[in-house]
Amino acid sequence: MRCGDCWVSAPETHSDSASVTERESKQRLFFALWPDGEVRESMDTLARQHARHNGRAVVPENLHITLVFVGGVSVEQRVCMEAAAATIVAPPAFTVTFDRLGFWPRPRILWVGASVMPPELSDLVTALNSALIPCGYQPETRPFQAHVTLARKAQRPPEIVTIPPIVWPVDAFCLVSSDSDYTRLATRIRETAIRGVWWVTHYNTHDQVLAEFLEVTEVPQLLKTERDDIREGLDLLNERLAASM
Repeated sequence: MRCGDCWVSAPETHSDSASVTERESKQRLFFALWPDGEVRESMDTLARQHARHNGRAVVPENLHITLVFVGGVSVEQRVCMEAAAATIVAPPAFTVTFDRLGFWPRPRILWVGASVMPPELSDLVTALNSALIPCGYQPETRPFQAHVTLARKAQRPPEIVTIPPIVWPVDAFCLVSSDSDYTRLATRIRETAIRGVWWVTHYNTHDQVLAEFLEVTEVPQLLKTERDDIREGLDLLNERLAASM
């Protein structure tokens, strides 16, 4: 088994409490297992099937198993963690069988998990946690639970729990670097001289243009609020109004 590098760019929002300089000096890292093409296709089919009317399916390129979430680290810490991961004597190739669906209501996540945890996977996570401590990492106190996030903003548990097994072969793990946590997107929307034609520009934290396009519509899609968010906002507003009375 070997450790490799992955790059993920799924959009996420970064808090404005950190300065641009701090964001530039930090990298958001986590160790993970990445699926092969066959497993990715099976997971994507499962995600789209169960998120059709219950949340937003995770894009297939981002389907993975998180082994250790590290968070924001300096360049020096990353070098330390890469060296630490290279010292791990990992077990031979093994498989993880995913056979059940689950739902976490607070983060509103629909996930697929394994009824039986392979001891090789538990040993790998334990070895990673121990190896990263000298690099400034504090291991999680919660027990490790192998899962793949299938959908976000889910409203309810899945209608079924047991699914036909998806066998995930494991022969390598990745150190994943995601720019999405420290490269915050800013968007500028302008209506052109032609009514209903909007110029949309996306920028990163360095004010570099990431994408530009025209959108012909009454209201740009980015400005529209999803129904789930409207319901959630209305519930929160009612709670705060009730508390103030």
